[in-house]
Amino acid sequence: PPVPDNPTAEELSAARDELLSLVDQVPWVSEDNQATWLGLAMTPALRAILPPPYPLGLFTAPNPGSGKTRLAAIIRMLHGGVVRGDLPADKEELRKQITATLVDTTAPVVTWDNLTGVVRSQVLERLLTEDTWSDRYLGHSRDVTTPNDRLWIATGNNATIGGDLGRRVLVVEIDHKRPDPHLRTDFRITDLAQHLDKHRGELLAAMFTIARAWHVAGQPQDRDRGDSYATWAGSLRAMLAMAGVPGRFGGETSTIASKVDPETEEWAAFAASLFEWRKSGPFTAKALVQALSDDKVDPNKLTADAKAAGCTFSSFRSEGRTHTAGKVTYKTNPPTSGNHNPTPAQDGVYADDEVPDGVVGRAALVDLIAATHEA
Repeated sequence: PPVPDNPTAEELSAARDELLSLVDQVPWVSEDNQATWLGLAMTPALRAILPPPYPLGLFTAPNPGSGKTRLAAIIRMLHGGVVRGDLPADKEELRKQITATLVDTTAPVVTWDNLTGVVRSQVLERLLTEDTWSDRYLGHSRDVTTPNDRLWIATGNNATIGGDLGRRVLVVEIDHKRPDPHLRTDFRITDLAQHLDKHRGELLAAMFTIARAWHVAGQPQDRDRGDSYATWAGSLRAMLAMAGVPGRFGGETSTIASKVDPETEEWAAFAASLFEWRKSGPFTAKALVQALSDDKVDPNKLTADAKAAGCTFSSFRSEGRTHTAGKVTYKTNPPTSGNHNPTPAQDGVYADDEVPDGVVGRAALVDLIAATHEA
């Protein structure tokens, strides 16, 4: 269908209604979630005027069978895409998967399905921040650099964002408020694939009509952030508002996405208690341990917050402090005390095979490094 050069108010409203008819039976937690989904759904069609990077779109619900995968499928069927199954927990596997996807496919939309628990990943943080991706290509001895112009989507049940990933994610939340949403049968669009195949042209034309109206109006911005997503988000927010889409793109969603995981909250509580305990000045580790073992000097529940954050505190007897160049077997890992070499090893972080032979307790240090890697 043709896209009007200067869309009228009626044409703009018709385009909005055409797009929202796809999801008019979705139990959005709020209208902001609907607006955020629509902005994400339009993104692949607007890459030429709103270039990457883009945040991760995370579609979540309290129960399985709520329709998260359906929301992701609509976007994928409209624009083309691939499903990559579970998000690899191993960072090397995740890097390989991302590189293969960017090199071997042209799919504008990439979906990870069924995320659970707390999601943390430095690899994802890098992917969602840069408009190019560089990595070693599987099976080759060379690095490749490729544009990162895809929209990355994930679905999950009660998935929580951890670490620095929060600002790089837009969460779209739905809730049927019933324990068995998979038993719902009253969908107006019963065959989603058939419907999208039949009406794909009209739906894409509706997206371009809204974008054209925004362009004719001077490409207004409604920014509420200053990072690499600012232009993309500000443009879509203004675009959808012009079309009269209910809710605010990224509005309530940004609050959801920045919600930290429980472990981070516990560490924050501990840090707050720590500040209240010694906000007057510096302190030693010895003084902190002493305070944690004595509730009388712990008015701010420092001990409780430390335990909630997963901290454990123990005292160890001294195992000596004599200088020696010989082999020493320590009783704790890492060592808390004991005989040691008079010449300190060079400061730095050692890989498994780089620990100097002269370091006393080298075996224990290697074991500690290995345990850290496994963790």
